[in-house]
Amino acid sequence: MKTTFISFLFCLILRTVVSDFFVNIDLLQFSNGAGFLANGIPCDPFSFANQQCNIKLKICVESINSASGIETCSTGAYLDLGQVTTSTNSITFKTNTWYGAWLNPYPIRLSDASFEGLQVKLIAQHVALTDYLLIDQFVWQIRDNSKSGNSSISHTRVGAPDPTFLSLAWNAGSDIPASGTTPGSPTGPPPPEDCYKIYETSATDGVYTITLSDGTPLQVFCDITGGGWTVIQSRADSTDFNKAFSEYENYFGTTSTSYWLGLKNMNTMTKSKQYSLKIDLCCGNSSKSETYTGFSIAGPATNYTLTVNLPGTGAAGDGLNYTAYGSMDNGMPFSTGDTWNRPDFPIGFCKSYGGYGGWWFGSCSNNLNGNVYTDSSDYANLNQCQLNTNSSGPGLTWDTVATSTKARMKILPTINLLSFVDPELEQKQLAAFCSS
Repeated sequence: MKTTFISFLFCLILRTVVSDFFVNIDLLQFSNGAGFLANGIPCDPFSFANQQCNIKLKICVESINSASGIETCSTGAYLDLGQVTTSTNSITFKTNTWYGAWLNPYPIRLSDASFEGLQVKLIAQHVALTDYLLIDQFVWQIRDNSKSGNSSISHTRVGAPDPTFLSLAWNAGSDIPASGTTPGSPTGPPPPEDCYKIYETSATDGVYTITLSDGTPLQVFCDITGGGWTVIQSRADSTDFNKAFSEYENYFGTTSTSYWLGLKNMNTMTKSKQYSLKIDLCCGNSSKSETYTGFSIAGPATNYTLTVNLPGTGAAGDGLNYTAYGSMDNGMPFSTGDTWNRPDFPIGFCKSYGGYGGWWFGSCSNNLNGNVYTDSSDYANLNQCQLNTNSSGPGLTWDTVATSTKARMKILPTINLLSFVDPELEQKQLAAFCSS
């Protein structure tokens, strides 16, 4: 009787397990016909002079079994292809080519017990100076449980005189589970696990999607000009970083401006290969950096202890190895106001925390997650980024010297550290960050 119950329970568990597999999506063509917006007006008021659309695309591909509305994407965020045409109403996509965050063909990870088809969601816009005007948006279901195929849709818009057109192909080989069978190992090219992989085929800085070794897709800002660095933290505006420990464990913020990759994700990345860390600091338009050859974030059992293997090099100063009160940030666990992981040193004595943000508060001299001050009146000396004594909390502090108006942390595989682009190009990208 007991054995029968256990067997039943085991079968029940097997039936509820969701399997992961990749489907490779090859975009073939998108057309906006004669070049009209969704409201029936031409993309360009000078269309009579052969001025056509500047098409920008965002795409989501998901399983029909986990289908959602146009507002969300069950496989993660929409993939932004960026502006794919300039004064052209259609595009024929090329293989092995980057379109924004999309390398065509693109592997989409699906989670399903069986495959019944795909749902494709597309948002097309016209780039008009600083505005984005809607060309079309639709949800398209391809109910075909084949392991590969191609399909197209001609989508009629109520206000426009002609339809849009999208065609694509998909292929998963033996990977697709049909009729409830278990999938095999993922096929096709793996998605990029960091920005250096993107740097090998792209020359444009911006937001891209990477996929961590545990299968987690993440949008990150890639410093391509600087040599393929993956930005794991960025402070460029007044986004609130005064978060609880549990919030710092996960991603938060806006990828294009200010964001935190998440301690869990940092741990996953830095345990899969050896990375180097660079700290970029801005004081107005001036900039400086510090590089650490080896960098890692340990797991939750250690409260995400930070380790750098060697002293830092650069003009910013070796903040992570600066020692005060008998400790330094290197080798320390992460702390926030609600989870203070320094039993040897009371939270109230740590000036760099000062009631704001989260950091590896070893020396209590650094906190790049402090408050961002954007008003010149907040500074006693703006040229040196020295805050007024009556400021409302610690700024972006580093190496005991002064605060910064902007800061970011970025990583690069250590094996590629000595072979990346000219330092002048890296300085150019840093200058662009500080002046933006």
